[in-house]
Amino acid sequence: MNLRDMEIFFAVADELHFGRAAASLRLNQASVSEAVARLERVMGERLFFRTTRRVSITEFGYRVLETTRPAYSALYEAYGKAVADGHHRGEIRLGHTPELGQALLPGLVQLSAAPGPVAPAPWRPITMHTREQIVALQSGAIDVGLCWEPSVSDQMSKVVLVASPLVAIMREDDPLAQDSSPIDLADMADRQMLVSPRADNPTAFARLKHGFTRAGFDPDTVIEVSHYDIVSVYVAQGYGIGIHPVFAAHLNRVPGLVFRRITGEGLDLNVCAIVMSSPRTPQVSTLLDALRAVCTEVIAAA
Repeated sequence: MNLRDMEIFFAVADELHFGRAAASLRLNQASVSEAVARLERVMGERLFFRTTRRVSITEFGYRVLETTRPAYSALYEAYGKAVADGHHRGEIRLGHTPELGQALLPGLVQLSAAPGPVAPAPWRPITMHTREQIVALQSGAIDVGLCWEPSVSDQMSKVVLVASPLVAIMREDDPLAQDSSPIDLADMADRQMLVSPRADNPTAFARLKHGFTRAGFDPDTVIEVSHYDIVSVYVAQGYGIGIHPVFAAHLNRVPGLVFRRITGEGLDLNVCAIVMSSPRTPQVSTLLDALRAVCTEVIAAA
């Protein structure tokens, strides 16, 4: 048995879906299946019941989950503290999702170089998805997380930096692309929609799914792609209309696409910082102010 196999087991237990577990760990599904099978051979019992339609945890698997996860979490926390002790050189360690890093860090670099009290203390970027940021924050491996709509425990605080509108991504030859005005989500209810995967951020995905339901979409027409930056590629190939926060759409480099803002109540996605709920240091507070300023500027320019 190795710790990576246990991490995979925990992910499948959380998701009850091998594909989503694989996506959350950035692995292929075959690797996840092999790791679970390896654990089952070592332990001599099945951990999951699985059919072509559903995955459920066995009674034995539940007992393994209850007894091993606390120990794994304690080990992860101890490791994070050791890393922090060994490498923390006074910078604020900033975890960020890939697309928010691309959109916001250039502006944060500029602000950091500016003289005066608005300049944040030295910071070090670390790319990680929302779920990884939450674990890293709990273990002490990062000081601040930058992500979309996180669901966090009472030990953490979620600071909303800005609300990002959504945009529809269309091919320029699409009839709906001939009008540049904002479009209502319901006006696209007969089309196939392409969205970022649920595993990247379940909370943000749930908000989008609720919006699709209110707009009258057939659930089968909402398709998850493998990663946020592939949505535009799928649109360009004619597979449907993409949905992105305006932040991510701003990073698009695929030619022949058009963007229309989407109207509708409750469809904006919040860009958030996450920190531990214990009193913030002045350095962290200054960094949050700087991030908020950069977010506002990027939204205004989009």
